[in-house]
Amino acid sequence: MTAQLIECDTFTQVAIQAAPLFKGRSLLSWGNGMSTHGIVEHGNGGKPDATFVGGQHNGWCDDGAANQFANSMGWSYQYPFFENSGSAADDEAFTTVLESVNGILVQRQFVNAFGCGSVDLHKLGFNPSVNLNANLLLSGKTLSSVAGYLSDQAGGGNVSVTGLGFRPKLMLFSFSGWPQFDVPVSFIGEQAYWAYGAADGTNQWSVSASSGGWLTGGDRHVKMKDGVVICNPAFAGGVVDVTLVSFDADGFTVNYGGAFPSYVTWIALDDVDGEFAVGIGTEGDSSITPGFQAEAAIFANCGQTTTSGASIAAATMGVGGSDDALRQAAGFAAGEGFRQNAKYWQNSAIAIHKAATGFPWDLSAEAYATSFGPTTVGLNWTTGGSGGVKFGWVAVKTSPGPGFDGCGGPIGQIYRWLKK
Repeated sequence: MTAQLIECDTFTQVAIQAAPLFKGRSLLSWGNGMSTHGIVEHGNGGKPDATFVGGQHNGWCDDGAANQFANSMGWSYQYPFFENSGSAADDEAFTTVLESVNGILVQRQFVNAFGCGSVDLHKLGFNPSVNLNANLLLSGKTLSSVAGYLSDQAGGGNVSVTGLGFRPKLMLFSFSGWPQFDVPVSFIGEQAYWAYGAADGTNQWSVSASSGGWLTGGDRHVKMKDGVVICNPAFAGGVVDVTLVSFDADGFTVNYGGAFPSYVTWIALDDVDGEFAVGIGTEGDSSITPGFQAEAAIFANCGQTTTSGASIAAATMGVGGSDDALRQAAGFAAGEGFRQNAKYWQNSAIAIHKAATGFPWDLSAEAYATSFGPTTVGLNWTTGGSGGVKFGWVAVKTSPGPGFDGCGGPIGQIYRWLKK
């Protein structure tokens, strides 16, 4: 077992338990500010509710907990708010949740260390609430990962990053519309942004959303685009995409379509004996086909039915995933002026709110992973399945690794032989 999904809250400091003899090398996390499983909706008619619900956050931590970054966005009754978090230090934020009408930071989570059979997560809570996070813990003897960020760009063109020490096989990208770290931002009349993307050197995709608060409810857009790692739905002055150009011997190169006034965070992964794949599916698909026996999969959507980059006036997004033991969690968040809602659900890998469904807002499609076969990951749609919504997927298989990096010694090696 070299990939494990673990759900935990983000209020108390705990060591989340991993499988025996399992030592993590990277952690990928997502959530939407929910503190319970199920659907919560705020707002009724034209009267806004002052409690924030709709929002999305994601983050990642690389090998050895050296670099960790996160992005958050959400809505209150009139304020949109968003934040980047991260640092190349163990005492900085990893995953951030914003949950206040004024956009004040209320939850933080960061990794102290990866241990044998556990991950030491330090959590800071500024609000008496508990939010649920899904954490995908990756191991592997030859797995390497580095996290970082791209600063805001004054103009378009190629930007290269070096010094990773390997040629990436998989990269994830995200942004939340702000050229600063650790500064929550909320303004009347402004918009919150969020985007998520993936690339494997052959395929790449991105989902994105933007939304104003109650007073700026008309300023909302979602977009999904094939062939880019960041698609920006609604920056003033036009739409600017970020595209992966190449995975290089010691890093990678991306291209900016123009000026981009925001940080973009990223994590790069390589595994000599592992495999990674990125692709796009459609609501109702009975499987995805990475071409190898994956150990985990991540799914992302924004309710869009096209990957052409068309932008429509709505705001919804969702992220979910599963490991090969079928531990899985998914959620969506949606915000449009005076109404926000969210869903966070165990035992589901995909949760969709179709952007065009309107009020009352509710789940329009949901699927869970049924199997991790030799070349495919099976899906079963318990809700919806015919709405045509597109979703991006990422499949991961990491290396076995003798002795689990010292966890369990020869017992760990025997465990790996038996599992193979």
